[in-house]
Amino acid sequence: MMNKLNKTSKTGIVIEGANIVVYTPKEALSLIDTFKTNIIGGDIFSEDKNGIIDYCHILWGIEYFYLCWSTDEKKEDETNEEYRQRCKNIAIVSISKAIEKANKFNKKCYISFVLSDT
Repeated sequence: MMNKLNKTSKTGIVIEGANIVVYTPKEALSLIDTFKTNIIGGDIFSEDKNGIIDYCHILWGIEYFYLCWSTDEKKEDETNEEYRQRCKNIAIVSISKAIEKANKFNKKCYISFVLSDT
């Protein structure tokens, strides 16, 4: 189990006691085009009734583990820009699925990104 959220405004939301920054879905979607590196994955979090944050599949059930996503490596015949765009598209689709499930459960969801170092 993670800790409570420490609300901040310009850098997302920091999970107290963890080295993780999460964003609301709206913030996450608006940030996708601003990253200078590729988005190679992401994790979806939610809050329990006490405001404790954890991975969505811990709170909603293991069948929702698929909402956390990753992008496979760049293909040989893919340009850097094509790969970057594919990473962005996967992120957008994945966040949209998370929003849909959060709405189904009437829960909040938060997104953290996994960025490549290149």
